[in-house]
Amino acid sequence: MGDEEKKPPKKPYETPIATQLTREQAKLKLMGRAMMGSEEAKELLDILFAQENPHPEKRPYEKPTATRLTREQARMRLMGQAMIGSRAAKELLEILFKEENQVNDDMEGKKSA
Repeated sequence: MGDEEKKPPKKPYETPIATQLTREQAKLKLMGRAMMGSEEAKELLDILFAQENPHPEKRPYEKPTATRLTREQARMRLMGQAMIGSRAAKELLEILFKEENQVNDDMEGKKSA
């Protein structure tokens, strides 16, 4: 009986209580753990805050400026779009090449006449 006296009495079984935290409550608990030195909590906080603010160094809005492209630059951009699968760019290139070929043919016809 000497062994029984040394052991503390057992607590009766209590079913666990599941509590659902709000987002803010979860952040506060994570912040508390991170402040106490938990690296895992710090990493999770970094992930959460990165998702909330995907552009932390967002620059102020600047009105876009239009730059005039040369004919060759425009053609190269269209070719690039056509190469990655843009059907509209392919159609536009076909139209431009047909027109250009017609102009070249007309120019050659005038030179030979």
